[in-house]
Amino acid sequence: MGKASAKRATRVKAVTAAGTGSRMATESKRSPASCQSLRVEVRNGIARVALARPDVHNAFDETLIAEFTSALHALDSDDAVRAVVVLGHGD
Repeated sequence: MGKASAKRATRVKAVTAAGTGSRMATESKRSPASCQSLRVEVRNGIARVALARPDVHNAFDETLIAEFTSALHALDSDDAVRAVVVLGHGD
């Protein structure tokens, strides 16, 4: 594992340890995070953070705030991420 991969893996563990249940893979293409209220995917340096609470029109609650904050901190620390797009699921 290279330095960059090890660094990302450490951040992933930190996000998971923060109690959000968030997990992001450490590859250049990441599958969506397994969160309760949030989906995160990074491809080609662009992170897509999707709010996944369409039943309540993606309203923020304590869980979503914690997951969103942790995800943004992890993405901010990832040198491979150049942009973050925030979107919401639903109509």
